[in-house]
Amino acid sequence: MMDAALAMLGRRRYSTPRLRKKLVEKFKNTDLDYEAVIVRLTELRLLDDRDYADAFVRDKMRQGRHGRHTIESALLAEGLPRDMVGEAVADGVGVEEEYAQAETTLARYLRRARKEGRELRQAAYTHLRSRGFSDEIVAQVLRTFPEAVG
Repeated sequence: MMDAALAMLGRRRYSTPRLRKKLVEKFKNTDLDYEAVIVRLTELRLLDDRDYADAFVRDKMRQGRHGRHTIESALLAEGLPRDMVGEAVADGVGVEEEYAQAETTLARYLRRARKEGRELRQAAYTHLRSRGFSDEIVAQVLRTFPEAVG
């Protein structure tokens, strides 16, 4: 089982809960000790949830399409502890960075939007909120785009 876990980790990063789930699925009809493998990988620092969370935040911020709330929700869905997720997001998502990402996301959206006026503003607001940007960031960004102010 250790070989399988190492092979999985060699292909991509995993959170502890996700790796545990994959191991249980792969070896469900065996009496192998999943927790011993998890503990050993953690001891070897090959499995580190905080490193996973930090890398996840960096990747999502580099993609430039996600706000703080979306990133946080995705990490919580991975099964990571709320306090760890909060710290990773706070460390990796600055207000200026998130604002710049919201601007980029809105500009991209406006290039293909087929609405005008108030309808465009509402659609742009909904689009940014669905990407995980806060009400405050969305309101600030919408003020900087006259075509979306409607």
